[in-house]
Amino acid sequence: MQTTEELERIRAVSRYLSGESPKAICQSTGRPKKWLYKWVARSRSGDADWFADDSRAPRHSPSKTAPEINAQIVTARQSLERTPYASRGVFSIRQNLSDDGITDVPSDATINRIISSAGLVSGRVPRVKVERTRFFGGPWLGLQILGKLELVEFLESVLSVNSSLKPP
Repeated sequence: MQTTEELERIRAVSRYLSGESPKAICQSTGRPKKWLYKWVARSRSGDADWFADDSRAPRHSPSKTAPEINAQIVTARQSLERTPYASRGVFSIRQNLSDDGITDVPSDATINRIISSAGLVSGRVPRVKVERTRFFGGPWLGLQILGKLELVEFLESVLSVNSSLKPP
């Protein structure tokens, strides 16, 4: 199925090849002459899909990680997961790869991306929340901060038991 853009290219080139002036074609389409001549040149190339857009994706990616390295990273992670009590993070994977003789080990971010795309990252283990309390300073370091009424009652009980702590 051809898009409207592709149909416009085909019509413009066929009008040009039938002898219509480039100025008239460009005025009716609202396109510059450079656009018309580009598609005329492509039509003469002999390619069956001359009217289709070229891919905008890069033709090659020199910094892309090799599939062999990807496979070794995944294998290292899986072997670490099978080992009880073993660390299975990036540092351990990096160490495992260097032990296997791989000198060009990818970055930590690349290793993380590879194991994530392979589905080998499990959710984090939730931390156990420890309830922390504030302590009252001064001579009673173990005393938790209490409400005003509770604090007064506590001080009265301490002062009645130990008269040496009473203010002068």
